[in-house]
Amino acid sequence: MKKMDELQVENDRLRILARHDSLTGLLNRGAMEEEVGDLLKNKKGGIFLMLDVDHFKDINDVYGHLTGDLVLQELARIMGFLFFKKDIIGRMGGDEFAVFLTDLPSPSATLRKAGELKHKTAQLFESGPLSGTVTVSIGISLYPYGGKDFQTLYQKADEALYQVKRKGGNGYFMNPPHH
Repeated sequence: MKKMDELQVENDRLRILARHDSLTGLLNRGAMEEEVGDLLKNKKGGIFLMLDVDHFKDINDVYGHLTGDLVLQELARIMGFLFFKKDIIGRMGGDEFAVFLTDLPSPSATLRKAGELKHKTAQLFESGPLSGTVTVSIGISLYPYGGKDFQTLYQKADEALYQVKRKGGNGYFMNPPHH
């Protein structure tokens, strides 16, 4: 019986490893897509946020990859603090993250939350060698207006993210725009 318990513990450990990003502890892209997809199939709406670190390659090139890793870990920590446990937070790859808000806050509340995330990120790195260099761009898409499946919401949020990038980054944009 003890052997079966040990196998179960090991299986659980491997399942967690397979679904989580090793650097940040957040869900990985596959797990993120699966969890959000399941919610959408069950007609549970939400708001999808994509974000990435502005000029992340420069941070790695100037300060080194360990510092870049620290930036990603701190960003993951900030998101864990800002969002609710029931929200789905993941690292999509590189310096790109996603959050799916399950509570359907109003578009204006979502924009406030994006502003808070932007502000907290800049605040965290306002002193020290990275002062003024760590900012984020955030793209937002709303269910069902931005799409009814993971891929479409992801694409709309990504398009919104690039609207911010084209304007120099350090901001957020909702696609479709909220009036």
